[in-house]
Amino acid sequence: VDDGINAKDHLQIDGGDIQIVASGNDAIDSNGTMTITGGNVFACGTRQPEESFDCDQNTFIITGGTLLGISGGGNSTPSSSSQKYASPSCSISTGTRITITDASGNVIMSAPNLSNVSSPKLFVSSPKMTAGTYKVMSGGTISGGVASNDMTVGGTLSGGSQNTTFTAR
Repeated sequence: VDDGINAKDHLQIDGGDIQIVASGNDAIDSNGTMTITGGNVFACGTRQPEESFDCDQNTFIITGGTLLGISGGGNSTPSSSSQKYASPSCSISTGTRITITDASGNVIMSAPNLSNVSSPKLFVSSPKMTAGTYKVMSGGTISGGVASNDMTVGGTLSGGSQNTTFTAR
């Protein structure tokens, strides 16, 4: 119900397949610094001001991994990242699939909105993202790709509709 993962001073994720769905607070919360170097991390927080990735604006470093965060609040902004990331807003109901694609429709990552927020703020980062425009798609089904809990990396999206676009930074 509370923070899915909570750390007092430093939180580090170096790999693995992690899925967190917090119904009352942040999904991942470090009261100090946070470093993510690898893994597939699907983190769902709850309503604003709660976040999917929260480190109280302390040092947040991303050097690898595929990250998809869904929550009502903004997310901590990486102070350093060797891969592209973004924090787009969208309007996608709880339970509806959210898929991030590049401009050509190639799937980067996809998962159902497991947060209790109908207009979530996303946090996305992947080694597959480069400079350019990306789409947030709503609905549809995913085939293929690599499934990690409820998140799929890659694959093909059938159906769905474009919800919004964003530019990776």
